[in-house]
Amino acid sequence: MLTFSNNHLIYALTRFALSVMLIAAFGYLLWDRRGKSMMRTQR
Repeated sequence: MLTFSNNHLIYALTRFALSVMLIAAFGYLLWDRRGKSMMRTQR
């Protein structure tokens, strides 16, 4: 008989961690671009 282990929790935590890292990276890029554009306007 073929049995599969139930790794749903591990997959869910992995996807959650990856999505948090993606959102954090995207937020950092937006914050960095905003900071650079603010520097240009202050000159």
